Amino acid sequence: MSPPDIARATGHTLEAVDNYLGTYERIKVLLRRGFDVETIGHVTGKAARTVAQYLVIIECYHPDLLQDSHRRWLTGRRKGRTVTARPEMMTSMTEALENEEAPDTGKCEKMTPAGSQGLGSKRAVSGKAKPSLTKGQKTL
Repeated sequence: MSPPDIARATGHTLEAVDNYLGTYERIKVLLRRGFDVETIGHVTGKAARTVAQYLVIIECYHPDLLQDSHRRWLTGRRKGRTVTARPEMMTSMTEALENEEAPDTGKCEKMTPAGSQGLGSKRAVSGKAKPSLTKGQKTL
């Protein structure tokens, strides 16, 4: 599927889709080089919650890129419920991690744009976007 097709299907701008795909590729490169999750977040400028969303997708389509430490980190996030998803998706993700076999990619195919947005997204949970910070502003 091309970026314009993804943009149309998800209702996101082409610029946003290009950003998502670029971040996805950067995270895959960092995984290949063996970086841990904290470093991946620092290098990409993405929050742990966002990195977790990408790792869930990578777990479905490129499971060979994840090291045991990445899987343990994801499992810990899921058990702590800081990576949120629909109950049926959470179950299949957890089963895939606990099972030594490769994940069932059929379950990955069922991930809808709304489903992937719901993985830890405050916007998907509350319906409100979190406020933007201007350059130099810090959160409390």
